[in-house]
Amino acid sequence: MGRLIVIEGLDGSGKRTLAESMATAARERGQRIATLAFPRYGVGMHADLVQDALYGRLGDVSESVYGMALLFALDRRDALPDIRHALDHHDVLLLDRYISANAAYAAARLGAPDVRMDGRS
Repeated sequence: MGRLIVIEGLDGSGKRTLAESMATAARERGQRIATLAFPRYGVGMHADLVQDALYGRLGDVSESVYGMALLFALDRRDALPDIRHALDHHDVLLLDRYISANAAYAAARLGAPDVRMDGRS
């Protein structure tokens, strides 16, 4: 079974650049590497709904923190077969976002003070 590495961060923070660099380095070492980026626009129905909501094509869905979180979570759930397959057939699976970025986005939208990913406040 391969290793799972998740790169989290804000839009434009360099996640894709880092993932591409890490993938190139791993391949140069002879490792089999797979990558996935979330949301999986153009791949998953729920990710496409996320994109539609962000572009205002779904009415006020983007205003609902919980609605958006649900769509992100459904996209991750839909990706589980791909994640399992990649882990079974590769040395490394790099994910460009997974959960933390969505949790931080939701917390910011809800106005949660000092939210930490380790559960402490």
